[in-house]
Amino acid sequence: YVTTILLEFLRSVLENQIPLQPAQQTMLIKFVFKAKQYAMLHQLLQFYVLNDSLELARVLVSLGSKGATK
Repeated sequence: YVTTILLEFLRSVLENQIPLQPAQQTMLIKFVFKAKQYAMLHQLLQFYVLNDSLELARVLVSLGSKGATK
């Protein structure tokens, strides 16, 4: 349910050409990762919904290393 709300939020942000803030991206990535929605995370990255940034790379590396240790 929450995933659907986040996707609708992203759709409206993109539709209205509002830049996604780094904190919003970080929150979204962490939620998707905790919800184990890996396919969604892949699509968000593949279709450039998330803006490339150093912060995005750091969060992905951090989450990836946490997921690998489990």
